[in-house]
Amino acid sequence: MKIRFDKMTVAFKEVVAVNQLDLEIPEGELVCLLGPSGCGKSTTLFALAGLYKPTSGKILFNEQDVSGLPPEKRGIGLVFQNYALYAHMTVEQNILFPLENRRVPKDEARKRALKAAQLCKIDGLLKRKPSQLSGGQQQRVAIARALVKNPTILLLDEPLSNLDARLRIEMREEIRRIQQATKVTTIFVTHDQEEAMSISDRLVVMKDGVLQQSASPQDMYNHPANLFVAKFLGNPPINIVEGSVKGGKIYVADQHIADKEIRDCEHAYIGIRPEGFKIAETAEDKKRGFKVKIDYCEVLGRDTTLHFNLGGVPVRAIVISEGNIKSGDEVTIVVRRHCLHVFDGETEVAINE
Repeated sequence: MKIRFDKMTVAFKEVVAVNQLDLEIPEGELVCLLGPSGCGKSTTLFALAGLYKPTSGKILFNEQDVSGLPPEKRGIGLVFQNYALYAHMTVEQNILFPLENRRVPKDEARKRALKAAQLCKIDGLLKRKPSQLSGGQQQRVAIARALVKNPTILLLDEPLSNLDARLRIEMREEIRRIQQATKVTTIFVTHDQEEAMSISDRLVVMKDGVLQQSASPQDMYNHPANLFVAKFLGNPPINIVEGSVKGGKIYVADQHIADKEIRDCEHAYIGIRPEGFKIAETAEDKKRGFKVKIDYCEVLGRDTTLHFNLGGVPVRAIVISEGNIKSGDEVTIVVRRHCLHVFDGETEVAINE
């Protein structure tokens, strides 16, 4: 099912939770809505589910306006953060519950429940109660219950936030496996960027109810649309310093650090990923690079993290381990051009031309 938001706004009295959202989600993709708390991602999900009605604009499924349709007529499977399992029912009864509500014949309902349980790898747990399950197993039951209805769209609202770190990794891989097996269009809400980048076909980053960027994880990481997206994605975070662009040359505090064929900008924010630096080795590198004094360094096996100041701002660089570099050394650093991003100092929008 293809989804399209056409200038959708959701407001609660004076609070605009989602503002003029224009977004298309292709059929069969797993899309993560990503952003800090209060950015509008869960509101967008609940509007999709029919739990919130848009104040203005439309939601379209395959070009059909569903903005006024009740939740039960949208073909949606919804998995909540707290799983919302019925404690007095067995796993099988929990999975069967949506089908019983729809008066699906018992034999067919059991076949579908078993198929959903097998897909989610819980077919050996059908007679247990939720209290007898681990958090990851409960999450699988909630997903199986959502899938047993054969939804055209699966919605997941921060489904991994109650799990420990190891289970989070295991379950995000399972969610990806299940989504690829079913090919159902899936919308996944999270504030965890690593989680989002690891399993998504597409990221949708929001801030204060406004869409910031929609792109594949790698494309967004390599080409952030604005300063907020650049700072939000990446761990360790991107280094940001103030500078300027003159004649295709990038300066920080009057120090020329790199070249980039973009328009002049008197006040710019210069973003450099920690992995975007390297130690100058060749004569050409030394000509392109600039000298810094190392404040301290951390050797972490294969990589070394160098800490130094650039334009009065502490900067972190991750380079291939250089055992001969130590605190207090002066070295020549080169910026890898594809890891360098420049943002207008007034609008904070990326300067790409």
